[in-house]
Amino acid sequence: MINIATRINPAIAPAVTEVISQLQARHLIGNTLVPSVGGATLDVIDPATGQVIGKAPAATGDDVAGAVEAASAAFPGWAATPARQRGKLIAAAASAIAERSDVIATVLALETGKAIRTECRGEVATAIDITTMYAGLASELKGETLPFDPQILTYTSREPLGVVAAILPWNVPLVLMMLKIAPALVAGNTVVVKASEEAPYATIEMARLMAKLLPDGVLNVICGTGRDCGAALVEHPAVAKVTFTGSQAVGELIYQMAAKKIIPVSLELGGKSPMIV
Repeated sequence: MINIATRINPAIAPAVTEVISQLQARHLIGNTLVPSVGGATLDVIDPATGQVIGKAPAATGDDVAGAVEAASAAFPGWAATPARQRGKLIAAAASAIAERSDVIATVLALETGKAIRTECRGEVATAIDITTMYAGLASELKGETLPFDPQILTYTSREPLGVVAAILPWNVPLVLMMLKIAPALVAGNTVVVKASEEAPYATIEMARLMAKLLPDGVLNVICGTGRDCGAALVEHPAVAKVTFTGSQAVGELIYQMAAKKIIPVSLELGGKSPMIV
């Protein structure tokens, strides 16, 4: 791993170095940083320099199984937690992230090559806002009473699905993670995030700050390629919903795999924004 301290704000360089060092080749499963079962890793490269800044864990089916098992075990207790309490915990997690926002933004810049001032700080701030917003909506999880017959009480209630798989791209990982996991967590689901193997550190660090305030297993993050990790996650029988951002080709494959299990899918596919380089 290169010496990143010479390239970033000296005031937070030690904290950034510590984060990247702690997250070397580690998944977040059951609120614990663990290596891949097989020990395989992938290089994390700073696009601004082309230099390797660390290693990401390369998950396989065994790692996926462990993460889903942790989320499944945590689901009954989390689903039974009152929605307002879930919202308070998610709001507290947003505050914990805000206290480390500069460190997270700098880590994000190192692994994605994006500018700290114009992009990464804004992304962290938006992720915090999204989390806070959904935390505040916890009290709005209500069913309905239906006027069916004076002698019959008819009502609906909202229930969480179970384990949600959230698959992220590398380019805007923190905002997209919160758009996927914040509503899922507030609604009482547990989550397994598949971080991008190209930019895993900021994602795992943000999730780690949240997981410290949540019951073990409610929020898990694994990292690996789509072939070895993503496919196994989507196909796992205990996964009750998939939310994915990425290419249309991969989205089509995920839709097909989910259709065999008859589970809901949320897809954000393709890119249509013009860019001048």
